[in-house]
Amino acid sequence: DYIGLCDGFVPVPDRLRDLSLSGLEMLQVNNAGDESHEWIFEKSTMVGVGQGDNVISMKRKKFFSNEVDRYFTEDVSVLTQRVDQLEMELSSMRAKMELLLAAATDTTASAVNDGAVASADE
Repeated sequence: DYIGLCDGFVPVPDRLRDLSLSGLEMLQVNNAGDESHEWIFEKSTMVGVGQGDNVISMKRKKFFSNEVDRYFTEDVSVLTQRVDQLEMELSSMRAKMELLLAAATDTTASAVNDGAVASADE
């Protein structure tokens, strides 16, 4: 009766279902106090009850998807911030490298010119 409420699930073979139901009938549940509670199914909206404990709600079937989306969004946000930081660091390092290469080129050119002048004087 409840399989129709669970999108994406496939009923188990009858033999396994019968075995499971037999096992459930053998369970002894102590309903005294808060030790155990009976589970109920929310087939239609049960205001104030449907989101309670021990309720299998047809509206909660997307809980897993929502949790995955939430974690994914949080993770992506952190990674995006880290990528932005690394891109800024890379840009800064490239600028420094260009300055170092320009300075090295100027120094090499000066040394070559100084050497050329010195060899011309000899």
